[in-house]
Amino acid sequence: LAHRTIDDGAKIIIGTHPHVIEDTEVYKNSYIAYSLGNFIFDQGFSENTMQGMLLELKLNRDGSISTTKNTIKLNKSFQPNNIILGKEEKIKFEQPLLPQ
Repeated sequence: LAHRTIDDGAKIIIGTHPHVIEDTEVYKNSYIAYSLGNFIFDQGFSENTMQGMLLELKLNRDGSISTTKNTIKLNKSFQPNNIILGKEEKIKFEQPLLPQ
């Protein structure tokens, strides 16, 4: 579905439903974050459902984007409690992500 949406013209897709963090991908000069996981949600039965991704996207003037994937951990009351900072990554596209 994400690939088809990009084929139809989308440049950035951010998914949320699976309640766990899923991978990101560059596809046809566009960016996909399949799932950010949970920010606040009462599913404490697994470690994966007790975390989410705080995704930072910066659109750069050169047509690239910079991404930082921070992880947020929920406490036993299902509230954001701890942020694990990710490393910033610059993604250069074959063509600029947005028209300049």
